[in-house]
Amino acid sequence: MFRIKRNKKFITYKVDDKYKPSILYESEIIFIPKLFNRIVCFAFTKNKKLIKNWLVNTFIEKWVFNKLLSYKIAKYDIFISKKVFFLLSYFFQNKKIYLKKNDIILFGPWPQIYYHQIIDFILRLVLVKNYKFETIYVPENLKYILQNRPYRKIFKHLKIMYYSLNTKIFFYNAKYLTHIQQNNKNYYLSTTIKNLNKAIHDNYSFKNRKKIKYILVSRKNSSRNLLNEEELFVKIKDYGFQRYYFDELSKLDQIEISFQAKIMIGYHGSGLTNLIFMKPNSFVIDIVNQHYQNPGIKNLCINTKVNYIKSLCEISNKDLSAVCNIDLLDKKIKSLI
Repeated sequence: MFRIKRNKKFITYKVDDKYKPSILYESEIIFIPKLFNRIVCFAFTKNKKLIKNWLVNTFIEKWVFNKLLSYKIAKYDIFISKKVFFLLSYFFQNKKIYLKKNDIILFGPWPQIYYHQIIDFILRLVLVKNYKFETIYVPENLKYILQNRPYRKIFKHLKIMYYSLNTKIFFYNAKYLTHIQQNNKNYYLSTTIKNLNKAIHDNYSFKNRKKIKYILVSRKNSSRNLLNEEELFVKIKDYGFQRYYFDELSKLDQIEISFQAKIMIGYHGSGLTNLIFMKPNSFVIDIVNQHYQNPGIKNLCINTKVNYIKSLCEISNKDLSAVCNIDLLDKKIKSLI
């Protein structure tokens, strides 16, 4: 029912599969949104197996599933079994949704995190917006982003319904769209990003705005922090770097700033997702904790023809805070400007 293991650091993974996103069908899908206060967004078949292609590939799917069913206590991880998880889910309120022939659902973990909102959900909406689906179901966490610029205008012709993350839902006659693989040189990923950018620029113009060349992406509300960021900013602001807290800006402002920037630098996290709105041949410097070498930002750079530079921190704490090497970063920035 429970397993206890000593904490392990994040394992670097590769995404080598190049599956085409596809529409799959299940007669019944059991959607369980939470484990206590943690958002999990698991979608199971009626036989209590994760739906096919719930995530980008089986390796990451297994890793994420175990991570979301575990809790850290001191130096140990306590894993909750699937049987216990289903037992706990019986205490949820239940809701039934019967889908029509032309309805479709988007599933996926972490819909509250900006990276996943854009890459796992917004990009799939770009894929389906030219199809004649009557209703598209997405997590309620997408409501704010979809009801504001620029996405409100881009997806205005879609009928979008928001499913709750406070209720266990039984979806019947369910079609769902699988993920876009986030590996390097993925045709579906790069093409969908291009189509998203085209839709944005068809509706909004950034030509007459203040020019922005170099940006430091910062964040105030995060469990991962660059401990010497202030010292870094003092060093690089003389080159014309401006610091932005993307989580305090509108989505359209984030896009505009990223589009203008020639160099984006930041501690590895969701804010760097905005690199997909940068011009080709611009630069991203990804400051990376050695315990959390996730290739997601690098793969986005490859698919958008943005130059990727990884800067490993000289001190990497296991709580994922870190201290970067300012002298090395200074030399790298000087070579770019």
